[in-house]
Amino acid sequence: MRAKTTNLTRHEFTIGGGAREKLVVRINGRERPDAVDNDDGNWLHASVEIIARRFAGSCVCSLRTEDFADFRSELALLTDNPAAIASFSSMEDQLALRISASGSGELTIAGHVSDGAIGDCLQFKIEADQSSLPQVLQDIDRILAEFPIR
Repeated sequence: MRAKTTNLTRHEFTIGGGAREKLVVRINGRERPDAVDNDDGNWLHASVEIIARRFAGSCVCSLRTEDFADFRSELALLTDNPAAIASFSSMEDQLALRISASGSGELTIAGHVSDGAIGDCLQFKIEADQSSLPQVLQDIDRILAEFPIR
């Protein structure tokens, strides 16, 4: 009997300095897969995990494809210009990131994750190596290829 294999493609990006400092944004699919218009068709069902040394949290949130496209453009600038700042901001303020470079190859990622409805919020600040940016850009490219802006 042949073993059944599954092609499980993960649509996520990870930024961070290892197991104790990282942010993982995972896209689980479109919220309204049948919608083809800009207003409803670009909402993505996502989960966000943050580990900031001794603190950790996760939540489910709604993000938009446009948020990833804008963020990807700013991250690309950051790879060439250490003085640039890359920001991710979701429409419903469930995820906000601000990434800056130190000039010595280190990144500082500051932001918050919020459930939006109840008002619970986790603010964080983690460090990462700037050499991780090409992989993050590739991961976001995969997200945008799978979930293009409608």
